Amino acid sequence: MMKRFARDQKGNFALTLAIAALPIMLCAGVAVDYTGVVRERGNLQDAVDSAILAVGQDFENMSKGEVRSALKDMLRANLSKEEYARISSLDPVIDKKKHTLTVTAKADFDTSFMLLAGKDKLPYQAVSQIKSAGGGAEIAFVLDNTGSMGVDGKLEALKKAASGFTKGIMTKATDGDMKIAIVPFSNHVNVSLSNRKAKWLDVKDDYTETKDNVCYQTRDVVSKSNCRTETYYSDGVPYESQICDYTYGEPYEVCGPQTNNYTWNGCVGSRPEPLNLEDKNYSVRVPGLLNVWCGAEITPLTNNRDKILNEIDGMVAGGDTYIPAGLTWGLRVLSSSGPYKEGASKSAAKKKNIKKYLVLMTDGDNTRSAQLPDAPSHWGSDADQANAWTTKACNIIKKEDISVFTITFGSLLDETKNLIRNCATKPTQYYHAASGAELSAVFEDIRGQISALHLSM
Repeated sequence: MMKRFARDQKGNFALTLAIAALPIMLCAGVAVDYTGVVRERGNLQDAVDSAILAVGQDFENMSKGEVRSALKDMLRANLSKEEYARISSLDPVIDKKKHTLTVTAKADFDTSFMLLAGKDKLPYQAVSQIKSAGGGAEIAFVLDNTGSMGVDGKLEALKKAASGFTKGIMTKATDGDMKIAIVPFSNHVNVSLSNRKAKWLDVKDDYTETKDNVCYQTRDVVSKSNCRTETYYSDGVPYESQICDYTYGEPYEVCGPQTNNYTWNGCVGSRPEPLNLEDKNYSVRVPGLLNVWCGAEITPLTNNRDKILNEIDGMVAGGDTYIPAGLTWGLRVLSSSGPYKEGASKSAAKKKNIKKYLVLMTDGDNTRSAQLPDAPSHWGSDADQANAWTTKACNIIKKEDISVFTITFGSLLDETKNLIRNCATKPTQYYHAASGAELSAVFEDIRGQISALHLSM
């Protein structure tokens, strides 16, 4: 019986199948578990990428604990409760020399089938690195505040766009190496009454001049006729005024005392060429102009967000367009020497990886020009000269390693659009906005480029 049992082969297949079933099932289970790990790792990688981008430019001004807390908040929002619970460690590494943030998230996947082989967990991780566009930024807003900006809601649209930019790029009330200056311009700029005694400025004290007996000829209007409405232009903006044909009587002389007041309102003109466009040699002082109106004061570079927002809100429209005035003072506020010294020097900027930017926005053609060499003021009407000096000012700025963004707003001559386009550092840094909504979108796009972040792993 025993010999027959040994020779009997019936049922061998079933026995072999039974013995082989366990490893076959285990292999299939391993595949299922590893598929789950791959899926979970992908979800974790996506969540870490999103979290590190959300931390954004701020990471260089945050402690490691603050970064970890912000990352956890984002991971918790982007993962399911089960996926978030699997994270065993979260390690952010801030390298301020390389301006990078590297995040490693480790997690454990609970196995199902591999548990049969004594393997209850499979570890996996996600690594992501972000690099800031720079250690900081210094930005000069050179903003058209001319009379034409006072119509059709354009100045309010500019205020909204510039404020949105500021709030987007400065996430804190005081934002470290992120600084903004504002240069409102028309045909002149306002350097502030507080600079009256500055060594780089030449301005007389206010004074009153009275002459005891001044005589002049005058005539009285006898009658008027043919009154009609005529259209005139100020800074390219049409306005209507009534004029009449007048009949005058005989001329006669009037004599008496005459008093003239001479007051400085913070307005400045141009130094002699070529210093009119340059940022050097302030032994040749900037001329202050008495009895000249100009708009809001220049705001020097500051990292105080509320101050910037208040100064933007305080801009007013008036005057004519002379773009070189704005560009030249835009260069000067980014400087570390001369009239304004808040900017980082070239060596400091290189060491700290601070980038400099100038954002020029105008809605008008050059309608005024400098009156050099005869006078320092900008009441001339030589548009060709103003355009040529606009180009020259742009080239001087770009040679100082300042990246220039330019914007035209509203309806302008094609010649002016080309002029402003060529002022930009590269063609993609020129924009045209036809409406207030488009202007906000343009400022937002520029903000995105300046605060650009990218995943490097």
